[in-house]
Parts: sequence; C-alpha cells; structure tokens
Amino acid sequence: MIPFVRLPFAALLPVAFALAVNIAATEPTSTAGIRESRATQDTTFRPEGRYDLNVAVEGQAMVMSFVVEKKADGTFTGVFRHSEMGEFSSTSFKAEGRKLTVGIETPGGPAMVVMTVQPDNAVEGEWSMSGDGSKISGKKTG
Repeated sequence: MIPFVRLPFAALLPVAFALAVNIAATEPTSTAGIRESRATQDTTFRPEGRYDLNVAVEGQAMVMSFVVEKKADGTFTGVFRHSEMGEFSSTSFKAEGRKLTVGIETPGGPAMVVMTVQPDNAVEGEWSMSGDGSKISGKKTG
C-alpha cells in the first residue's frame, strides 16, 4: 500500500494551473459561436420575408433588399434588389434553422451569401465571389 503524503498547497498550484489552462483551451473564447449555434438550431424560424441589408460591393457601401418566398414544394427562393445594380435571383437556397446560404449569379460571376438571422431579426453574415466580398449586416423587416 502506498502511504498518503500530504503536499503543501504551493506544490499543487502548477498542476491546478495546467488543468485550468487545458479546460480553458476547450471552451469557446467568445459568445459569437454560441450565438450562431443557438440561432442555427431554431426550428421555428421562417426564412420568408423581406430583409434590409448593408453590404459593400467593390469597396462601396450600399443598401440592398432581399425578399424570400416559400415555393409550393417547400423550398425557398430569393431575390436581391438594388436600385442601380438591379435584381439577382437565387440559383441555390439552403435554410438550416436561422442560417441561410444563398447562391446567386452576378455579372461578375457566381456569388455565395451566408447569413444568420438572430432571434431579434438582426442579420449578420458575408457574401463572397472571385475578387470581391464583404460582411453583411441588417435586419429582417417583414
């Protein structure tokens, strides 16, 4: 049998510190991932409606609308509209809870839009295509 040896508190500190660092490394460092995770798990969210979005195209800030409709087969379609750039209809649309992934065709080529709609209807995300892209912010308004 191994005898019990009482160690001074100072001898245990390095072990406690190493354990704490290891646990902290496995925890998220921000709440953004938690917020998106909870938002994408929402099964009651309905993507259809109007969105007012702030984006940048070729470095210029602009406001666009995005209107989503539910088709008879249960899938979704969307149209991005800008007063000067025109309309861009979705070529693909995937809704996973509150996360929307939309493909569109633009004069510059295909683009991908990924947005998460928060429970307060705030929208965060980004769009990208070859040679351009930006963050997206806005609100689902309808």
